[in-house]
Amino acid sequence: MEGFRRSFHYLSYLLYPCMLLGLYYAYEPLLFDVDSYTSSVNKAMVFLGLGISFSTLQDTRKTHYKLASRIFGSPRWSRYFIIYLIVLIFLITGAGIFGLFFSGNDFLEQLAIGFIVMGISLIGMLKAAVEMAENHQRKPSEAIP
Repeated sequence: MEGFRRSFHYLSYLLYPCMLLGLYYAYEPLLFDVDSYTSSVNKAMVFLGLGISFSTLQDTRKTHYKLASRIFGSPRWSRYFIIYLIVLIFLITGAGIFGLFFSGNDFLEQLAIGFIVMGISLIGMLKAAVEMAENHQRKPSEAIP
C-alpha cells in the first residue's frame, strides 16, 4: 500500500506544470494582444483547477509548510479553513452553474466551465483538508497560541 501512496505523491507534482500553464493563461491578455479575454481566463481557471486537483494527491499525513502545520494543528484554525473552503466551493460552483444554465450574460456563459472545474477541484481540496486536520491535531498541551 505504501507504493501506491508514494506513486500518488509523485503524481501530485504534476500540479506545478498545471499551475504554470494557468498563470500563463492568466497573464496572456496582459502580455500579448489577445482577441478573447474570456477564453484566456477560462483556460487559466481550468489549469489552476487541474493543479489544485493534482495537489490533493499528496500524502496528507505530512505537512509541507509551517503555515499548514499551524492551521491544521489547531482545531479552531482548521475548522475556520474548512468552513472557508465550503463557502468558496458553493460560491464558485454556484457561479459556474448559474452562468451555464441561467445567465443570459455571454461573459458568464463563457467562464462557466472554468468556474465549475475550479469548484470541483476545491471539493478534492476540502477532502484533503479534512484528512490533514484529522492527522495533525495536537494535544491541548502542544497547541501553538
